[in-house]
Amino acid sequence: MSQQGGGHYYVPAPSAWPITGSLALLFMGFGAALSVNRIPLGYGLLA
Repeated sequence: MSQQGGGHYYVPAPSAWPITGSLALLFMGFGAALSVNRIPLGYGLLA
């Protein structure tokens, strides 16, 4: 295969808060799952 276009592609800048964002998504996911099942802890995780 031949390369076309010069081999340049977009690389986004690194995130400033990757751990914080990962934990926020984790809590939001567990909070949504628990609140759908009407477990009181789920509402606290969504807050």
